[in-house]
This record gives sequence, C-alpha cells and structure tokens, in this order.
Amino acid sequence: MAQYCRYCEYAFKDHQSPCVYCAERGRFINRKQAKNTNNCKHFCLNPVDALRENVKGYQPTGRKIVQFGGLGKQITLEEVMDG
Repeated sequence: MAQYCRYCEYAFKDHQSPCVYCAERGRFINRKQAKNTNNCKHFCLNPVDALRENVKGYQPTGRKIVQFGGLGKQITLEEVMDG
C-alpha cells in the first residue's frame, strides 16, 4: 500500500497555512510533499484527506499484476523459449 502524508492520522491542515503539519515528527510539510508517496515509519492510515481535496477518501488501487516471472522472480531466456 502506498503511503501519503495527506492520508496519515498525524497530519493536520490549518485553514490559514498552505502546509500540512505532522504532529508525530513536529514539522510542516508542503502540499507537494504531502501528495508524494513516502516510507515514514510513523504512518497510520486515516482515509480522510488532510488537504480536503479528495472527498471520496483514500481508495487503494490494489496490487499490480506481474506478467512474467511471478512475484519478482528473474526468468531466463530458456524459460521463455521452452514454455
């Protein structure tokens, strides 16, 4: 699942500030960073958008299908030619 600061439990948006405040890390995050994916260890999913732009809330797209090689397994040319 992709993590976005805008869908974190600890993210708060003040109506006067254009930034999102992270209560866990104690710093402000600009709108561009809040919309990008991250690997924050403090992430806790909140389906409500802190930026109030997505009225439907967070809806994950699901897993991507890997066509060749299963779940990331490297295949060889011989495996492709044989089967």
